[in-house]
Amino acid sequence: MPTALKKLSVEQLGKFLVEKGVDASNAALFKESGIDGQIADTIDENHLKEMGISKIGDRLHILKVLGSLKQAKAKESMSDTIWKGTRAYNRTYCESIMRYFCFCIFQKPDEYILAASSLTIKKESGNSKDGISYEIDNVEMAVITDVDITGTSPSFIARCCGAPTIETLRIITKTADGEKNLYLKKGTGEEVATKIRFQMKNT
Repeated sequence: MPTALKKLSVEQLGKFLVEKGVDASNAALFKESGIDGQIADTIDENHLKEMGISKIGDRLHILKVLGSLKQAKAKESMSDTIWKGTRAYNRTYCESIMRYFCFCIFQKPDEYILAASSLTIKKESGNSKDGISYEIDNVEMAVITDVDITGTSPSFIARCCGAPTIETLRIITKTADGEKNLYLKKGTGEEVATKIRFQMKNT
């Protein structure tokens, strides 16, 4: 059975139902009706009657199985990636080239991953004999109270050397540390802020 339950095909859904103890003849009715994992969680008792499943016990069992499918689908949706990005720096072209070719000062930029229920910030924290280690910071949507954006311009000389303006997306939380900052390319901040605000309202 695929990990993404919502992507179950008609045939895979039938197999899933049989594995959960649904009579094969009733599972076949789902295939005849063209029902897959994307819409299976919308089925109710009236639908089952229309499909020809006459026994109350069979219908109740199927609804219980579909209920577990719905819970799994909701859990998957909460972990789906909505947006992914990396930290932006207002470095000059020369600084960027030096960091790329000189391993001793090369460091991967922070990674940002926004899902429906959380924002993950992944930072490189150092090197060891086992390889690169990372610091993972998960910020739950439930603790975010506000977001705002400020722009950070490089110095005049740095601008002349090609350093870009970056935007700081400040995420204010209820937790002890108070806030988190994302450093983004100019023009990206409002887009990401809008996505976060939407998830705040719908989580």
